[in-house]
Amino acid sequence: MKSAHLDYEKVDKAVSQLSDEDLAKLADRSRQAQADFAAGRISNTAIILIVVVVAATIILVTIAVQLNHS
Repeated sequence: MKSAHLDYEKVDKAVSQLSDEDLAKLADRSRQAQADFAAGRISNTAIILIVVVVAATIILVTIAVQLNHS
């Protein structure tokens, strides 16, 4: 997270704002991506897409939390 210049506390707080359903979906996607990667069934393009989606989710949640506290 340091290389992405993300503050751990903000991300932690933002993630805690996610609903149980959203967390379950993210966990399921993460497990599937990990299984695909371990099995060699995932391309470099898919890895980049996963990283971008996760980063975008974290950024959007962080922005939502900041707007909620304004």
